[in-house]
Amino acid sequence: MKKLAELTTAEFVDLLASDAPAPGGGSAAALEGALGAALTAMVCGLTTVGKSKEKYAEYQEFVVESQKKAADLKLRFVDVMDRDTDAFNVVSAAFRMPKSTDEEKAARSAAIQKGLEGCTATPFEMMEL
Repeated sequence: MKKLAELTTAEFVDLLASDAPAPGGGSAAALEGALGAALTAMVCGLTTVGKSKEKYAEYQEFVVESQKKAADLKLRFVDVMDRDTDAFNVVSAAFRMPKSTDEEKAARSAAIQKGLEGCTATPFEMMEL
């Protein structure tokens, strides 16, 4: 399957609206973060001196640094978008594990717990970003 970032906008929206359990809110939130960072980078680009924007000359150091940070954030949010869905898919797979015997139940329960712990990483990373 393609990475979420490789989908067209229409494909991503259709997948999000489908009955598939993932992507979900986490991946959508990461996409929104990436869009916000991209817009920040755009505004920085619009205030770069050399494009008839000399009135912003005194802010160039700040603008250039902000543009670099925004570009980095955009890439990091796009990365989190796929990792959030990947983490959820681990939990989904654990729920499909057999549970006929006590051993299977214990293994399934441990896998679910480990998967749920993994699902907390990307939301916390998004909050930090």
